[in-house]
Amino acid sequence: MVRKATKEDIDILNSFKIKLLMNRLKYNNPSLDIIEIDYTNYIEDDNNIFLISVIDNKEVGYLYGYKSNNKAILNDIFVLDEYRNNGVGQELVLGFKDWAINNLIKNIEVNIENGNDAYFLFEKFNFEITNVTMNLNIK
Repeated sequence: MVRKATKEDIDILNSFKIKLLMNRLKYNNPSLDIIEIDYTNYIEDDNNIFLISVIDNKEVGYLYGYKSNNKAILNDIFVLDEYRNNGVGQELVLGFKDWAINNLIKNIEVNIENGNDAYFLFEKFNFEITNVTMNLNIK
């Protein structure tokens, strides 16, 4: 089951965000400078959507997206390891797609790190590669 997050879910959202950021380290993206965010204003803003996936009364994944310039930006998606490859990510993306449709948005955009397993999830939904960003770390 996927449900829209409320203010009461802020601790859950922060927990998932920390796990997501830690997971991004393996893709060589050290984006740990923001660990805890006050999601209160985001949750109350209709331009944002937080979805939480629940199985057997346990929160197992989340998605955060927002509206920007007539696009829906899928910013974060995370599913606990033990619940991956069981349709949780698909349910979250479908919930986001429904939100976008209800907001009269016709395009969803997502950026993912190279090697991220979520690539295959988005491929199932027929997302197309429209941009490639390459980086060179020089030390």
